[in-house]
Amino acid sequence: MKKIFCREVVRDYSLIIEEAWFFGLTSSCDKVFGKNPFSPINVYNLREGAIELWHENKAYNWLIDVLVEKAKNEPELIKKVISNYEKDLVNHKFVWKKGFCKTQEELVKYIESVFESMLGFAVFYYLGVDARTPKDLRARVLSMRENDKFFEEIDKLIRVSINKLYPKTIGLESGVLFEELKNNKLPSVEELKKRKKNCVLVPNLFFENVSLKEFVAKNEGFEFPLEKIKKPNISSLKGNVAFAGKVSGIAKVLKRKDEMNKVNVGDIIIAPMTLPEFLPAMKKAVAFVTDEGGITAHAAIIARELKKPCIIGTKFATQIFKDGDLIEVDANKGIVKIIKK
Repeated sequence: MKKIFCREVVRDYSLIIEEAWFFGLTSSCDKVFGKNPFSPINVYNLREGAIELWHENKAYNWLIDVLVEKAKNEPELIKKVISNYEKDLVNHKFVWKKGFCKTQEELVKYIESVFESMLGFAVFYYLGVDARTPKDLRARVLSMRENDKFFEEIDKLIRVSINKLYPKTIGLESGVLFEELKNNKLPSVEELKKRKKNCVLVPNLFFENVSLKEFVAKNEGFEFPLEKIKKPNISSLKGNVAFAGKVSGIAKVLKRKDEMNKVNVGDIIIAPMTLPEFLPAMKKAVAFVTDEGGITAHAAIIARELKKPCIIGTKFATQIFKDGDLIEVDANKGIVKIIKK
C-alpha cells in the first residue's frame, strides 16, 4: 500500500532543524510512547530555499491519538515531558543570548541538545491543536505555543554559527546536514546551490537533489497529492477569513526570511504561511493571504492582534499572485482577486 503524504507547512528553516524535528517525532517518541507503526512520519522538500514539510496521514494521526490518550489517562507523564522541555528551554535561552557557537565542537554539542529537546516540543505543539486534549492541559500548551520561539531562535543560532565557521555557506546554510557538520565535511558551494534549488530528505532513508515528482518515480510506495491549478489564468481565489476587512495593495510573495526587505508600507503579503520572523514585514503590510493554515495559525493570530484583513487556506495564492500585482483582499467574503497585473 502506498503511503499518502499531505503538505503540513512551508517554512524557511534549515535541514538540520528538520532532522532534529524528525528525531523528536520518531526516536524520542518511540522510547516514551511506543513505536509508530506507520513510518516514516515526514518527508522534507527543500525547494527554492524554503522547506515543504509533508506528513504521512496514518503516522501523524497515530501519534496524535497516542498523545491525547496519554494526556487523558497518564497526565503526569505528559506534564513531566513538558516540564523537562521547560527546563531545557532555560539552557537554550542562555545559548541564544550568546548569538552563536564559536567552535564546530560547541555547535555540534548544542545541536545534539536540540535533538533531545524535540520530544517536549512535539508533545506540547500537537496537544495544543487537538480539541480532545483535556481543557486545563490544552490551555497550558496553547499559552506555550503563542509565546514559543524555539524553532525561530534555534534556526537563527545554527545559521549564524555555520556562516561564521564556514563563510562559504552564507546564503546556502539551510542545505547542510547534521552528519556533515558533525564530521566537519561540508558540501561544496556548487552542491549547496543544487540543494537549495531542490532536494528531498527522509532522515535515515533518503536524501538526494531531486524534485518530489522525481522522488516518487524512485519510490513508488510514496504518494503526494500535488494539487495543480486547473485554470492557469484564474485571477481570484477564495479562502477562510481569519480577520475581516477589505483593502487593496501591491502583492509581495514571501517564502523566505531574506525576502522581507521587499515589503513596503501598504503592500499585501502573500505567503505559503507566515513565520514569527516575518513580523517586521507584517507590520508594514495592510493584509495577509496564505496558502496554508487554520484559525490558530501564525498569520491568523497576528492579523487579529494588528487588526489587519487576513485570508488563510487559499491553497494556491503563491502560485496565482506575483510581486507587483495590484490585488484586492476582501476578507469580509474571503476573496482575493487581481485588479491589475
